[in-house]
Amino acid sequence: MARGGRIRGSKNRKTLERERAKNVVTTLSEYAKNAPPIDFKARFDSLDMMEGVMRHFYIRALIEQRQGAEADWDKVDSLMMRVLVCAEKVAKYRHAQLAAMKLSGDVNAKVDDSTIEELLVKIKEEYKALGPLLELDVVGEAQGSRTKHRLTAGSRAVEHDRHPGAEHSSLTV
Repeated sequence: MARGGRIRGSKNRKTLERERAKNVVTTLSEYAKNAPPIDFKARFDSLDMMEGVMRHFYIRALIEQRQGAEADWDKVDSLMMRVLVCAEKVAKYRHAQLAAMKLSGDVNAKVDDSTIEELLVKIKEEYKALGPLLELDVVGEAQGSRTKHRLTAGSRAVEHDRHPGAEHSSLTV
């Protein structure tokens, strides 16, 4: 007559937990052997840190999944949810949002009734203002005829040229 209780030779709860912990340690040591060395002089970029945290939780989830039938699936699920939260935050910086790329208004609408000469004067003023910020040398108006390498509008030409040995670009307006 069979009596209740544990089947002879089966492992108790403590033994199962000890074996599971041993499997986790061996899996972690395998990952540690293949891990790149730690760079203590690395720059601290917030996006890189977020990606590192995401990678950390993802690897932990993969290690737990590798345990197979002995895996704690609630732990895997919670780690994957952490990965998802990190991925949502990283995606904001890695990928452009569709709303930011939409154009407002009519693309073919005329902004104002400016002539070409008036637009060139506006562009010249903006080049003079932005030249020092962009480390460009702003040169006065160029005179001459149409050439193969330069586009001429009226008597004004726009030319962007880098001279060999010079530190700055030269911009002729």
